[in-house]
Amino acid sequence: MKRSFSTELQLRFGVLVLLSLGWACAPAEGGPAADGIVNGQKPRNVRIVELTRSDLEEHVALSGRVRAVRSTDVSSEEVGVVETIPHDRGALVEEGGVIMALDRDLLAAEMKAAEATMKLREFNYDRMKSLYDNNSASTEDVLITQTEFEQAAQSYEVARLRFGRAAIKAPFGGIVAERFVEIGQHVVAGQVVARVVDPFSLALEGWITERDVRWTRQGAQALVVLEEGREILHARVHWVGIEADPRNGKFAVELRIPNPNMKLRAGVVARARVLKRAHHDVMVIPRDAVLDTGDGRMVFVEVDGIAQPRPIRLGADEGLMVICESGLAEGDRLVVRGHRDLAHGAPVIVQERSQRRDGWMPRDPDQAREADLLGPIEGADDAQLLGDQP
Repeated sequence: MKRSFSTELQLRFGVLVLLSLGWACAPAEGGPAADGIVNGQKPRNVRIVELTRSDLEEHVALSGRVRAVRSTDVSSEEVGVVETIPHDRGALVEEGGVIMALDRDLLAAEMKAAEATMKLREFNYDRMKSLYDNNSASTEDVLITQTEFEQAAQSYEVARLRFGRAAIKAPFGGIVAERFVEIGQHVVAGQVVARVVDPFSLALEGWITERDVRWTRQGAQALVVLEEGREILHARVHWVGIEADPRNGKFAVELRIPNPNMKLRAGVVARARVLKRAHHDVMVIPRDAVLDTGDGRMVFVEVDGIAQPRPIRLGADEGLMVICESGLAEGDRLVVRGHRDLAHGAPVIVQERSQRRDGWMPRDPDQAREADLLGPIEGADDAQLLGDQP
């Protein structure tokens, strides 16, 4: 059926009206378009974090092998044949406890002979003093008998000491870590016969830079974790080197770790952190959200679906986090993922919202998660470190 001229004219007029209305309703430049394109850019998916003020603690990190504070090779001070070994390897021995004893028969005889001589010399000395008081002996006679008595007393003391030293004793309480001789073996003076280790106090020694040494003081509290387990240990700074090592230009620091139950063993690798200083009520952001430009550092924040750049000034940092001293405010929606290819005014779609200030999400690797210098360990509360810190 053929359409009339008036009908055709009405249809064309209707199309023109619709096109006019569509043009009038088209978005202005920079606003969201029907297909999402703004300023010639397609929207990008991003992850954001809504900023709040919090605290940041700076720490000095140490790592190294744990060693016993006291350990020593015990040597024989006398010549003789090993007669008894009351403590085997791995046995607990008290300070002064006999580790092994030499045959002391000859030394015992020498000690008794020296004691008898000393008693005789003492009798002569007392008798001569009595005679001198009665004007029956000269001063010279008294001095001679006195000297003989004192010499005999010293000879007895030497014999007594040699007899005692033939029983080789532990210089401190600990564990007999090694035993190098057997019963019946002949040993000489200076020969190493055993090794004793004190397992009740361990030490971790590490190195810090000139920048950190001014913040590290003796007595400061520290947290330590051993590679063999995830248990957190408490320690204290025992001493800080007063001069830099010429080989590496760093300062040595030693931590002392109590080990009363002997749960820990020396020789394992450990990591530690010592509180350096704390910053309270500051704006802390992920370091990875910061972009370096020719004009300085900046970040992107999301405002009504649009990426807006913010120049910022950074302060102290710790691990993955850094303090933003200016440029951001509480409540800003910081873009922490998908920000590297953004431009000013680019459209964004918020696909993820992290509830953590580091921007971490459960499916992310642990390396992207804010953690203390010991790693993501349960119970590693920074409040444990504060203690008596200023």
